[in-house]
Amino acid sequence: LSRFGGLFVFFCVGALTVLGLVTLAKAFVRPERLSFFDYLRERNRVLGGIGMLAAYLALIPYAGFFAASVAFYVAMHATLHPRRATGKGLIVGLGLALVVVALLDGLFRHVLLVPLPSGMWG
Repeated sequence: LSRFGGLFVFFCVGALTVLGLVTLAKAFVRPERLSFFDYLRERNRVLGGIGMLAAYLALIPYAGFFAASVAFYVAMHATLHPRRATGKGLIVGLGLALVVVALLDGLFRHVLLVPLPSGMWG
């Protein structure tokens, strides 16, 4: 394990704790009434996103972190982009996906020394 190995976990736990406490305090100070899913299209996009997340998590052991993450990023980009996905938009999404996933892969593998699933291709 690298000397940075526990840093990511501690950062995530600390950030989630702080954000949770701030949200809890805000809820007691000034409660708000929220309405979810005012529109059918909004609900369908959220449910589609949850379905894509489930598919992504199921795909990681077989395709590996890199391939599954690129596919997930492109699918979410196409789904959540405000305009309809075009050929150019999908190419931009693919380029962004490759850059972001390569950076995350490098961070976890080489800085944090955290092994990521490589899939059935080794």
